[in-house]
Amino acid sequence: MQVGIIASMKRWAIVGVVVIALADACSSGKGGGQGGGQGGGQSGGQSGSTGGMGGAGAAGGSGLGATGGAVAGGGSGTGGSGSTADSCLGLRLDAPAQVLYTPPTNAVWEFAGSDSQGVLLAIDVDSSVRLVSASSTGSSQVLLDETAYQPTWGFDWRSAVALRRSDGVDVLVSDRYSVALVHRQGSKVSVITLAESDNADLTAMALTVGSSGTLAMFGRGKDQPGAPEAVIAVDVDPFLAMVNPYPSIAKQINAMPQAARTFTPTAGANALATPTAIWLTTERLDPATDCHDTGQTVFCGGGNPSVSLLDCAWHVDVFRLTKGADMQAAALATVTGRAYVQPECGATTPVNPHDIMENIGMGWGMSNNHGTGVDLVTSQLGVVLNYQSSLTSVGLQFALVDPSGHLSIDGVNQIFTSSNISTTNSFSWTGVRSGHVFYCSGEVLTDCWAADASAVSTFQLQDVGVPRGTVRLPDGFGVVEPMNNPDTSAWLQPLTCLH
Repeated sequence: MQVGIIASMKRWAIVGVVVIALADACSSGKGGGQGGGQGGGQSGGQSGSTGGMGGAGAAGGSGLGATGGAVAGGGSGTGGSGSTADSCLGLRLDAPAQVLYTPPTNAVWEFAGSDSQGVLLAIDVDSSVRLVSASSTGSSQVLLDETAYQPTWGFDWRSAVALRRSDGVDVLVSDRYSVALVHRQGSKVSVITLAESDNADLTAMALTVGSSGTLAMFGRGKDQPGAPEAVIAVDVDPFLAMVNPYPSIAKQINAMPQAARTFTPTAGANALATPTAIWLTTERLDPATDCHDTGQTVFCGGGNPSVSLLDCAWHVDVFRLTKGADMQAAALATVTGRAYVQPECGATTPVNPHDIMENIGMGWGMSNNHGTGVDLVTSQLGVVLNYQSSLTSVGLQFALVDPSGHLSIDGVNQIFTSSNISTTNSFSWTGVRSGHVFYCSGEVLTDCWAADASAVSTFQLQDVGVPRGTVRLPDGFGVVEPMNNPDTSAWLQPLTCLH
């Protein structure tokens, strides 16, 4: 089903887009906000009404495929009209982008979440984190000043997610060698180290308010053979409640085996938070049971023998955590896709998801071969997988997971009708709204898809920049993006729903 090409309002001729990236690779996530927000892999969100930058504030959602920060609090808010039950069949660009926040000279920003009071931006100021709340009107407020605390990390931080509370804020931050929680309650700021590593393999993933209080999630490991990734989930309130919190609780957490779970490489772990839980997704492929030989081979040079081309089923396992102990629970749901797998020439290990021939793209909420987004109004998780029905076909598969584990959308596929369409190596984002899963990929000219339980519609957007995060607007989504060099501001590009 085709919705068509959606014309845009050009802001100006785009000469080039510069991506200001703190991470070695872009991370996952969606940000919620502007009344009933959408959360993601390193993102925050807000549940409530769909009015203005307001809406009843409960808790926010996550998101860096590293992964996200939730946002709690907010209070009631008013704003534009709208209903979370309104249909959203597609998106159009009919308003120019607007500046959210301009950081200090030589400082760069990362999307860290959003709530009813604004978008949360983490600013790297001399390796410290400044947390800023910025509204669509251009006003901003510093929630955490970098001069109010002494960082415990020694390098430029690479990932950060934020949680706004009624009495302060939390920021989970990592420079890859350590993960620390910066906790501000009133005017008091504490910095507590949660993990340390000599291997530059730590990532801040998600923050939310779970059934046992604040739940922090981070990753450890390279996610490759010989260095698998472990995901750690910790209820941090007991440590924060200490009269004199330890400056480091890394040893205590290491002594909690139930807090960590190691996944077979390459798992592509991706975390997104809702107001009360964290969604965790991981990839899985067992060549012994999931693959069969196509009878075709791929030539290998360098004296290596040719390798067999495999037709494989592969899986995205979906976990939902409300407390640290849930890290050991069984997957709530599993989404199964199909792809062709080419073993690496000369490899001595079995094939794994890294060997899938097509990937899903890069950006907020994106992992190796799948992307995710959450609807903080319904707490549903949207999943997009790369999909191949034959060796010459490339496309997408969509799923929508309810908090109960039921798949409201399952096995809905879209094969690309043109060889010019590709999501590989493109900046992308995933969104969920009104029972639809949206996926957009590409800069300047963006290919988009919207899936419901029975079909997929396609459309295009023009002049949308590189997505760094998204928020839910009263009648659509907002893409948080950088602009042309030398502009270093965070911009918001509104996208309006088609009904």
